[in-house]
Amino acid sequence: MLHSLKTILIAILCGALFSRAAETQDRPYYFGRTTDPTPVEVALQDRGELIRFKVPKVYMTFSDNWQGGEQDFIVLETIFPSMAPLSATRSSERGTDVVIIRLHSYEHTGADQNVSRALRWEIATQWTLMERTADRSGEKYLVYVDKGKEKTWYMRNLMMKQYLVPDLGGELPDIYFDCLRVEENPDAGCSGQSNFGHNLSLVFSFSRHQLHRWREIREAAINLLNGFRQESER
Repeated sequence: MLHSLKTILIAILCGALFSRAAETQDRPYYFGRTTDPTPVEVALQDRGELIRFKVPKVYMTFSDNWQGGEQDFIVLETIFPSMAPLSATRSSERGTDVVIIRLHSYEHTGADQNVSRALRWEIATQWTLMERTADRSGEKYLVYVDKGKEKTWYMRNLMMKQYLVPDLGGELPDIYFDCLRVEENPDAGCSGQSNFGHNLSLVFSFSRHQLHRWREIREAAINLLNGFRQESER
């Protein structure tokens, strides 16, 4: 269900790693699974503050996260709504109840990860509004595509990325969704683009079937992270 979305996620994460290749030239990276519940201490930089977490290894699927210490990002795979670790009972991401959480620090780049500000720029310069839609609960969204992809929009047999922005009547929300449009699989994945802490990027990926529950999913993801969070250091 989330396979295509995870492929994109891996590409993004690998790009982040390659940008620091000089520091980690000989380190192998991979995604895998473990049922080991041992807590692992990891940390991310957030505007000069070291945000520390103690996460059971079974939640994490990226090899470098298992080693602990300071990270550029952490990846957790869970089952919604219990937020139990996926790897404890399953061997794949299949299922409309799967939620993949990624928390990413861009401290080394100095990038501003504020979603509302990013949205303002994307809407003004990078995206084209194609339609308005609503989810199963009736919540409305503005649907955008990348500029230059407008013709692809009408080719319904082609997979393409859409950007769904909650329609707040002119106000900019603090979240938007990257969703894959796949005609033969209307439940293909979406990723909520949000924030955590001061300037960390919080991305939670889930089946589009669950779009109407995105507030519950985000709250559950944040509560899970806060449950693993330790006292911070400066």
